[in-house]
Amino acid sequence: MCWNWKAWSFNDETIEGRESINSFWKDSCCSFWICADGKASSSEGKSLVDKRRFLKASIGSSSSVDFSCSVLIESLWRTVSSVSTDPGTKLDALCCFSISYSSSNFISSRDLNTSWNSLEISSFLITPSMHSCLRTRLRFVTNFIVSKYVGTRSDSSSQYRNIETVKLAFDKYSPKSPTSKNPIVFLHGLFGSKVNNRSVSKQLVKLLDRDIYCLDLRNHGESPHHPRHDYPSLAADVERFIEDNDLIDPILIGHSMGAKTAMGVCLRRPDLASLLISVDNAPTDFTAGGTGFSKFGLYIQQLKKIEAQPDLKSLKECDSVLAEVEPSLVVRQFLLTNMRKSPEGYSSRVPLDTLGKSLDNISGWPFNYEISRWTKPALFVRGTQSPYIADEYLNSIGLFFPRFDLKDVDSGHWVISERPAEFISVTVDWIQTTEDDI
Repeated sequence: MCWNWKAWSFNDETIEGRESINSFWKDSCCSFWICADGKASSSEGKSLVDKRRFLKASIGSSSSVDFSCSVLIESLWRTVSSVSTDPGTKLDALCCFSISYSSSNFISSRDLNTSWNSLEISSFLITPSMHSCLRTRLRFVTNFIVSKYVGTRSDSSSQYRNIETVKLAFDKYSPKSPTSKNPIVFLHGLFGSKVNNRSVSKQLVKLLDRDIYCLDLRNHGESPHHPRHDYPSLAADVERFIEDNDLIDPILIGHSMGAKTAMGVCLRRPDLASLLISVDNAPTDFTAGGTGFSKFGLYIQQLKKIEAQPDLKSLKECDSVLAEVEPSLVVRQFLLTNMRKSPEGYSSRVPLDTLGKSLDNISGWPFNYEISRWTKPALFVRGTQSPYIADEYLNSIGLFFPRFDLKDVDSGHWVISERPAEFISVTVDWIQTTEDDI
């Protein structure tokens, strides 16, 4: 028996004259044949043993492939040998195939590089003189492909392997009549929920005449809790939601943590969304401080203190605990939406321990602009009293999102709740103008 298995490769039209790996990946695919009956013949003068040896060496210990069955790579040698004589181009094709084939397509860059570093160079594949330059090119291609799905960190080989997603809770708001316009997916920030964007979404539905989905991200609201909380996993959940609900070219809007999650979706799955709106956050690592994000650690500390005091009888008493670290009543009231009362006292709806351990992940940024870039339109809405999109971060925005626009709103970090009318006006104007231009 045999089955057709889709893997990335190239043909004459797509490979000739191209140097962009992104163009290779986007435009080129063909089918390889994997045969399990052991009767398939060799092709292009390469023996079945040679092909199996190459494939096994390429994928190495990272793969779950059973090499007891015969493996044929139909068109592989024709593609890399006759289409182009450039050794780098040949290796690009081989890398794309082996990475696509291995470990459900989602293995870490460290595992892939380790496997390739141990590859015994076959005389028919790479000559010794090509060795050094091809290894360098290989690492680039490997990191590019892996970053499309799992981010770019390689400090832990298991951290970005096969992301386990959760099914996200959501509220849907729809216009009175059915619409074919691109829907909006709205993502909240840390300690938020789908309820935060309810009133704004109802107004946007009327003004933009389209469905709006407000999600609870993992470890928030009514969505499941999970010990992993970082942007690749947050983005993977949203990607699953979009696909499970058959949303076509949605517009992603996110605030703070939700903004970075939306950016992550665009960088990991460039073809999934049509437009991006990031509300007061930039594609920058803030773990070194400078934005005031460190206060979230104090919030978690005080919320745990509330849980540890069963004698607290009202939200007013809980508020006094938060007031020890946060002077803003609006922020305290927002945080207290995560507390629920029971006979034993107040407890948190969100997993405080998980979020506390993940604060560096939330303030950080795991993507690399040399590997991941989104070239569709993006809007960054900046609170002028907030440090999250300071002028010094605009260069980083341009590196990841070269087609970005910037709109200022006279507010702090909580743009949507502080200035809802201004946010709605900016959002509606940009979406309508941008969609007209597409």
